[in-house]
Amino acid sequence: MPCRTILGAALGLLLSAPAIVQADTPIDPFLPSCAHAGPGLTPIPRWEQTFQEIPRFLSTPGPDTERIVYISYAVDSADVSTEEANGAYSVFVDIAHAANEAPRLKVIFRGEPQFAIGDFIFSGFYALDRKSATRTQVRLRQLDTFDIVSSRRYCIAEAGVAPPAASARPPRPKAAARPLEPCRGAQDNRIPIATWEPQVDNECNIRHLPPIGEGRIVYISIDPPTACRTQNSQDLFVVKRANDVNSRSAGGVAVNLRGNYKLYDGKSLFQGFYMNEPVFGIRQGWTETYFRAIEKSRIEATGQYCLAPRNHPLHRAQEQ
Repeated sequence: MPCRTILGAALGLLLSAPAIVQADTPIDPFLPSCAHAGPGLTPIPRWEQTFQEIPRFLSTPGPDTERIVYISYAVDSADVSTEEANGAYSVFVDIAHAANEAPRLKVIFRGEPQFAIGDFIFSGFYALDRKSATRTQVRLRQLDTFDIVSSRRYCIAEAGVAPPAASARPPRPKAAARPLEPCRGAQDNRIPIATWEPQVDNECNIRHLPPIGEGRIVYISIDPPTACRTQNSQDLFVVKRANDVNSRSAGGVAVNLRGNYKLYDGKSLFQGFYMNEPVFGIRQGWTETYFRAIEKSRIEATGQYCLAPRNHPLHRAQEQ
């Protein structure tokens, strides 16, 4: 079977696999931990398979009408209702801590989930609308991951750990747009972009994985052999690294790319900037991660990124 069919080119990433993420391929949000972040960052709580913190979260004083949270929540499709025609879904969850609290809460998600064998997976950054929230219903609006990460205004509070209070200092001002250029050493506080240029064999195998993290930007350049080429620019391209090179049935990690497809001098190249996104599920022993193309102009408009030089630790880590 051609390697590019490991993950079918269905609309979105609709996977026929259980909602499990293998521990050796962590897909964490690409934000600093609040435990180690500097001052001036707003903490984003991380809710994994729970909404128990919603009542306390809503009651926390603050002028903001929306609060940002990072959610990873899988639920049986039988328990999900289509709330509106334009991409809203609802579930009922149990959250009561005391007798005076509503026993069940209706949570409405706006944004497209992933789907894996019988489960909807709602994952990513969401804005919780405090203004419209009631004791029995809340709305969550999915946010653009790139906007959150590139703003550099947030840190992530780990699950089960109370986030520190947000700093009273004003938020970090928006940086001016600037062209991408090499990082200027340790004193450069911009986000470094690593380059990933894997060697691909005729069976679409690679030796080293790219840097990953939800919302992380990586510059990728791949010149695949003829046996691995896609049919057109919209095809999903997949390369893979096996856990055991002597036993492909042992599974491994599949790296999926879409976009930035170029034809040059008779070759098909995948070359450009990509943003990493999570893919939930294990399929026949293979975990997956996804990189979608993102425009260079959008990255430059933030003024927050630089290109990591070849001797940067990001590149050395790829060889481990």
